[in-house]
Amino acid sequence: MNVPSASPARWALVAAGVFGLAGCGWFSAPDPVAPTTPCPLHMVHLPAIGDTGAVCIDLYEFPNRKGVLPRTHVTWTEAAAICANQDKRLCTAAEWSRACSGPSVRGVSARMYSYGASFDRQRCNTPRDDSGPPLDRPAPLAESGSFPDCHSPEGVFDLNGNVSEWVADEWTERAGPLMRSKDEPDAAGPAHVVRGGTMWTRTPYGQSCTSSHGHAGDSRFNDDGFRCCAEPRTPSGTPLPPGSDRGL
Repeated sequence: MNVPSASPARWALVAAGVFGLAGCGWFSAPDPVAPTTPCPLHMVHLPAIGDTGAVCIDLYEFPNRKGVLPRTHVTWTEAAAICANQDKRLCTAAEWSRACSGPSVRGVSARMYSYGASFDRQRCNTPRDDSGPPLDRPAPLAESGSFPDCHSPEGVFDLNGNVSEWVADEWTERAGPLMRSKDEPDAAGPAHVVRGGTMWTRTPYGQSCTSSHGHAGDSRFNDDGFRCCAEPRTPSGTPLPPGSDRGL
């Protein structure tokens, strides 16, 4: 398996919210009074709330670059290895859900979609009235960040629509339907959870922040990708003790 090489991890305290470098494919919406957050560049910090630990999550689907198509046709094992090679890991289902729907209050999510309470067909890459093409046909992917309003209040893009995303969790029946493609009948091995709806409106798992289903871990789909998460760290790269970033 070929895993893209990664430069040494670059951990830095960065301004909370949405940030970037002009002219480098990034957007800029700095908050001059925001506190600093212990995440790598190009990641968003989600602070600890209640029993939910803090996490850093990629702004975009891998390769986490605005204006680039997300990586697809990747197995769960390959996705996990790519994240690890960047000193990151796959997000858990709970972390992905929190990034999309916001912190829950008494078990009730703050929002149904990353951008708000109601579905907007044109807000993200979610307008396709179909259930998806065969694996030998390309999916109508959009470049990461090309839907400028398809993001959470914290600035995480494309959590609804475009590609579904592998997460770390093994699949159980509570995680939604286990989808096996007729084009890939020999897929085997442990199944893992995939979060987020794709661009297709007619699927059994939907397109909201609750969208969840499973695939065999060694399967490849033209509308499945992933993004990476990581633990918050000090400027020197040391993981922060749990809960020490509360209030940052």
